[in-house]
This record gives sequence, structure tokens and C-alpha cells, in this order.
Amino acid sequence: MFRFYLVIFILVLFYIAPTYSIDECSARIINCTLKDGKHTVASTNTDPPRMEFKTTSLIVTFKATIGLHCRLCQSNPASTVEWLFNGKPLIFKGERMHITLTPCQETLFLLTTLHEDEGNFTCVARNKFGEANSTTEVKIFGTGCSNECVLTGGGRHQVGSKRLGPPKMKFKQYHQNAGTNDMVKISCTLCESNPPSTLTWFFNGIQLDLNKNKISVISGGCEESLHFRALKNNAGNYTCMAKNHFGEAYSTTKINFYDNSIIPPMITVKLEAQTDTIRGNAVKLGARLNITCTALNTNCAEFIWSWKRNDYLITQNETQYRQESSTNPCIRKLMIEKVIAASTGIYQCSAMGWSKIFATATSKNEISISTVPCFKGFYCPLKVHGAKRCPSGTFSMQQDATNVNQCEPCPTNARNETLMLLDDKNPEAANIFKINCPYYAGMMLVYRMVLMPVF
Repeated sequence: MFRFYLVIFILVLFYIAPTYSIDECSARIINCTLKDGKHTVASTNTDPPRMEFKTTSLIVTFKATIGLHCRLCQSNPASTVEWLFNGKPLIFKGERMHITLTPCQETLFLLTTLHEDEGNFTCVARNKFGEANSTTEVKIFGTGCSNECVLTGGGRHQVGSKRLGPPKMKFKQYHQNAGTNDMVKISCTLCESNPPSTLTWFFNGIQLDLNKNKISVISGGCEESLHFRALKNNAGNYTCMAKNHFGEAYSTTKINFYDNSIIPPMITVKLEAQTDTIRGNAVKLGARLNITCTALNTNCAEFIWSWKRNDYLITQNETQYRQESSTNPCIRKLMIEKVIAASTGIYQCSAMGWSKIFATATSKNEISISTVPCFKGFYCPLKVHGAKRCPSGTFSMQQDATNVNQCEPCPTNARNETLMLLDDKNPEAANIFKINCPYYAGMMLVYRMVLMPVF
């Protein structure tokens, strides 16, 4: 009997294996046909095409030869394949690129990779039921620049000697950020130049007078660089033109200037709630609380605001909080609809201000809150939103009193009670104690004046 079930199990495996291989794009797919440039991959159903993989990446050296594979694992009816580069139809560049077709896949060959080939190559397979795509990200490292550099007579640069031709630059475009009086270096690096090239500098399209603009120039075989102090009036585009008998090449560096003396916004933070639900930074559980952040600046329209609790960013998706703006652009509010025990923490408000071009300065302030069932000197009746002060002549040192009977008569040892309140950093409770227990007011005042600096 065991042998019988074993045979049945093996037969089932062989029966389902081809279907599983096709659906999962296994390497065992063999039933593929290619007709009139269209690919058909065996399938019992009529479905959109499917690919072996959706995305992959490839890192290659400069001037390498690579093949990018577009492998179909399902296509019935037949599919046509189109190649894209960075989302647009691929433009085949001479003999550097060509495609080979096999029944199950197409392969795009790049015979000599250049920096312009960096990007996403996508093959799209389509039939009448839909389409599928597969993308390979190609990254190229290495400059392809010659190390054979000579500074010839007349300040001309010769780079490489393998062939004659126009000069080539290492970078076509570059960006730098510079603050007031920062030292700036702009480099013009040649990769090829045979015969030698002369270099000319331009600022915003006008030939640069290096002597007049207090710019230092350092020349080497492969590179020439400008050195100067950044000021507001010298921000812009610096272009280096290399020129020889066969042509020209350009490299442009954009200098972004910012005023690094920008003054950060000044921020204050305060708590707002009904007077009977907040005492100092202690907030009654169940209360509604507003945390208001105010920037003491005249122009806040461009500020970017954010809130954190215990160093964690508060997002707009958190339902227990609501972030609100105001008609005054210098004010932001964080609203807690219902204070719970988890609301305890340090709340931080930040405002980021922008300088004249792009630089930023951020200022922040924070406030700590604690949540309590009630307050010292008060009792909080159940199912009542606010807190009620203990009657005159009584006081509650507890923070969970729910009825007036828990307000105890003023203690005979006012000194100990005063010390506890001051040590608790709760001057408001100490003040309530003073009002409710006036017999000890004079003694308490002495203790507060003497002991407050200590605690």
C-alpha cells in the first residue's frame, strides 16, 4: 500500500511541475516560440505576459560590454517587446547597441558603456490581454579619463595621446553651496585633449577677467582651478571652455550663495486648557489641551513647522493629536482632544526659517507635561470634567481625591507640608495651601523665602 501511494505522489509531482515552473519563471521553461519578432511562452491560459524579474541593478566599469536580458515566463498569445531608457523609447546609438532574439527572451547588448548610459533600461512585453515590464538599473564607475597630462607652452593642456580629437571634460555640470566669505574652489578637469587645448573662463556667459575679480588661478596638466572668497555678487554660473583645433568642450559650476548670518527664529511654547483642568504643567486626565508654539519673528510665512513628543515626530496621521495653523503665520497649535496617561512627555516645537536663497536655520523649544487624576489641594468628582478646590481650612496632598471628604484638615506641622510641596516643585499647590490654611501663612512665607533657593 505504501508503494502505491508513493507512486501516486511522484506522478502528481511530475504532472504539476511544468505548470509551477512556468508560473514561477523557472529556468526549466522550454516551450517557447519566436515568430515575426513575437514571443510565445507555453501556458494553458490566455493571460497577460509575465517577466522573470521586475527590477535588478548592474554596476559596471567605464567602457565595458554588458548584456541586459528580458526573459518572459508566460505569454499566450504572443507578445511584442519594446525597450525604454529612463521611461522613453530607447534610441539606438550606432553600432554600440544591438538586440539578439531567442524564443524566450531578448537581450540588449551595450558593447561600450559610457557615462551617458547610466540609468534605467526597461523592456516592456505586450499582448492583447495586458503588459509586463522588467527594469535594470545600470551604474557606471570610473571616469574614463587619461592620466597622461601635460601643461605645454602657452598654458595649453594636453591630456592623452592615443588619438586626435576635440577635448572632453570630466564633468559637464556641477553645483556648490557657499556662505559669506567661504573659500570657493572651482575645477575644470580634462579627460582628453589631443592636440592641447586652451582654457577660457566665463561668468554668467561673459568672459571672466581673473585679475579684476581677485580670483587666483592654479593650473596643472589635467586641471585648472579658480579660488576666491564667496560674496553675494559672485554667485552664479562659472563655465570653463576647453578649445583645440578639433572642437570645444564645456564644464559649468553653479555657485549658490547664502547668507550664513541668518538669525534663527525665536520660539516660545505654552500650555492652554480650562483653568480647572491644568495646574502648572500638570494636566488632568480627560482634559482637552492645546500646546501653542509662537515664533517671535516678523516674517513667518516661509517657516516649516514640526512637532515631536519625546524626540519622536508627531505626524498628521496620529488621531490623538491635531495640528492646526492660525491666521497668524507665526503661531502653530498642537491639540490633544483627550489627555490620557500616555500623553505625559516632553513636547517640542520646531520652526525652520529660510535664508535668501536656500540655507536654513532651525530653532526649537520644548515643554514637559505630566498627567494626573487630580491636583494637590483639589478634589475631582467622578464624571465631572474639572477640579474643585478643597474648602477653606482643608487641603489634600493626594492627586487622586474624588470627593470633598478626602480634603483633610490643615496639618498642625505646616513646615513638613511646605517642604513637601516645595520639594515637589509645585509652587501653585503651595500657594493653595497658603490660602486654605491661612493660620500658617506667615510661617509658610518664611519657609518659602528661605527654602526656595535650596529646592
